[in-house]
Amino acid sequence: MNKKLLSGLIGAVIIGSLLIFGITSCKKKEPETIKIGAILPLTGSAAEWGENQKEGMEIAIEEINESGGVNSKKLVLVVEDDKSESKSAINAFNKMIMTDKIPVIFTLQSSVSMSLAPITNKNKIVLIASAAHPDILQFGDYVFRCYPTSRQLTEVLIKESMSQIGFKEVYILYINDDYGISMKEIFKQIFSENGGKVIGEDSFEKEQFSFRSQISKILSKKVKTLYIPGYGKALGKLLKQLKEMKYSGKVISTQEVSYTDVLSIAGEAAEGIVYVDMPFDSKSEEKNVHQFVKKFKEKYGREPILDALIGYDMTKMIAQVIQENGYSADKIKEGLLGVKEFKGILGNLKMLSSREILYPLVLKTIKNGKPTLYQSENNNTYE
Repeated sequence: MNKKLLSGLIGAVIIGSLLIFGITSCKKKEPETIKIGAILPLTGSAAEWGENQKEGMEIAIEEINESGGVNSKKLVLVVEDDKSESKSAINAFNKMIMTDKIPVIFTLQSSVSMSLAPITNKNKIVLIASAAHPDILQFGDYVFRCYPTSRQLTEVLIKESMSQIGFKEVYILYINDDYGISMKEIFKQIFSENGGKVIGEDSFEKEQFSFRSQISKILSKKVKTLYIPGYGKALGKLLKQLKEMKYSGKVISTQEVSYTDVLSIAGEAAEGIVYVDMPFDSKSEEKNVHQFVKKFKEKYGREPILDALIGYDMTKMIAQVIQENGYSADKIKEGLLGVKEFKGILGNLKMLSSREILYPLVLKTIKNGKPTLYQSENNNTYE
C-alpha cells in the first residue's frame, strides 16, 4: 500500500478517535452538581448574621439532597467571606464566577449588596440580596431582594409605636454606614409625615467602644424617646452605656437589636426596647417551623435568628425554581418572577413584580432577655 495513503488512513483513524473521545469527554463533563453561591460576612461585625444565613442554607441543601437533589443532581453551596467589606465582596464575586460559573449568588447587608448589584447585573448573574436599602433594585432586573425594605420596616415601626407607646418627638442615633443612614433618612421622612418631630441626630461607628459623648448630648437634651438603627457589638455596648449613664427614656430600634451578639452585651439594658420583626416564633408547633428549629439547634447548638430562616426559605425557593425552569441565570430570573406562592417557615411568600419578597411584619419587644411579641390592645401584622 502506498505509504502516503497508509499514513493518511492512520491519521484519519487517529483524528476520528480523538473526535469520538472529545464528544464522550464533553458528555462526561456535564455537571453532576448544581452550584449556588453565597458571599456573606463570616468574620467582622456582622459575622453572626452571615454564619446564620449560611447555616440555614446548609440545612435546606441537606434536605434537598436527601430528597434526590435538583433534577437528580446534588445541590452544592459555594461560600465566600466578604468580611463586611465591599472590596472583599467584589474579589469573592470575581473568583466565584471565574472558577465555578455560578448563575445565582446570595448576599447579606446593604453596603456589600449595593457594591455587588451593578456588577452582578452587568454580568447577568442573579443576585438575591438580604438588604433593606431602598435603592438596591434600581441596578437592574437580575437583582432581587429577600428582606423587608427600610421603608416597610419603618412605616410599621412608626405607625404602631407612636400609637401604642405614645410619643411625638425623637432623637436619632444611627450606625454610620449605608444601612444606618438609609434607616435614619427614611425614619425622618415618615415620622414627619405622621406629625412627629426629630429633635436631634448623631451617629456612631460599628467598631466604636465608648459612646459617652453621644450619650451626654442625649442626656443634656432630656430626650424622652431615642431611635437607634444599628447592629452588632457596637449596638450592645451603646445600650449598656445608656443604662450605666442613667438614660431613662424609651428606646425604639431595628430588628438587629434582638440578635445574640447585641443581647449578650446589653444584658438588662435591652429590656423594653421596641422594634419591628417578622412574626416568627421559634417555639411554634407548626410542623415545618418546629422541625427546622429542632434540626438547627441539634446541629449548631443554638436557636436560629432571622438570617437563618431567610437563608433556608430562599434556598428552597431557588432549588424549586431551578428544578422547574432550568439552571441558568436567565431561567432562574424568569422562574423567580413566576413565584406567586411559596410556603416557607416565614409564612406564605410571593415574589412581587418589583423583584422582592413580601413579608408580614409585627411589633416586638425584648422581655426577660428574649424577643417577645409586643402586647397591646391592637397588635396586628402588616404587609
